[in-house]
Amino acid sequence: MIEITKIKKIIQELDLFFNEKASITKINSGVTNQVFTILDGNKPTYIFRVYGNNLDSLIDRNYENKLIEYLNSNNIGPQIIINFKDYRIEKFINGNTKIDPSQYQHKLGKKILELHQIPILNKSKCFWKRLDFWVRIIDPPYQTEFNKLANYLKDEKQNLFLNEIVLGHGDLCLDNIIIKDEEINLIDFEYSCNLPRAFDLANHLCEYNGLICKENSYPEKKIREFLIKSYLDEIKEYQPQDLKIVDMYSLISHYQWGCWGIIMQQSTNKQFNYKKYANYRFSLFKKYYSQFFN
Repeated sequence: MIEITKIKKIIQELDLFFNEKASITKINSGVTNQVFTILDGNKPTYIFRVYGNNLDSLIDRNYENKLIEYLNSNNIGPQIIINFKDYRIEKFINGNTKIDPSQYQHKLGKKILELHQIPILNKSKCFWKRLDFWVRIIDPPYQTEFNKLANYLKDEKQNLFLNEIVLGHGDLCLDNIIIKDEEINLIDFEYSCNLPRAFDLANHLCEYNGLICKENSYPEKKIREFLIKSYLDEIKEYQPQDLKIVDMYSLISHYQWGCWGIIMQQSTNKQFNYKKYANYRFSLFKKYYSQFFN
């Protein structure tokens, strides 16, 4: 774990502050990184993000850093101040992540679409290849069901708008959506890759009621439809098949994060009960499988 004294030395060497009252506090959020807020007096100014270790199977840091700079050029994501091998300093985005998501779904749909309209940066960063790799290295449960669903969604005959591959976020939990004065900012693009449009919508809906997904935490139909319609808006008219494809990708979201939990359990210190989290996600995959994919 990095010491705060070391961070202070780094920011002094970089001449980021001239104020001796600058202070540093650790943020409790952040699972794969250590995250610190650098304050100028009482005013948060920067985020100091220290990358986690032993996570090569989960995160491509070189790609992430290039992607963040690319997104910055498209006015998305936190502004990068300094980018080094082991850490990154970002401009602090003031706002709130604790707002009920029902209050910003319409604008969130538009924000997700804005991200998806940015041209793909690196065609090799494929969602399905990454998930298939995770499955191979950990041998998770329910692979027969997962493979049937994945093969169905990968089939080129599923020529649906929401199944198109775009540059996506990959982890639209509530903590990665910052609200300020009705403006939405997206942060934490560690799991960003080229993914189906529906995945970002489905993943957000899976965690609509919090990070720990439990039985009956998936929002009701009208909430799911509202986000999808907000996303489609002027692009195309909403059809029932749009909800069906998003619901199927909710299964993929559960399966992916179940795999992630197992990998985290094997790779990091046990500051979080990753095994229990993985079991939640796999159980929800199984619970909703016959309902959403039949």
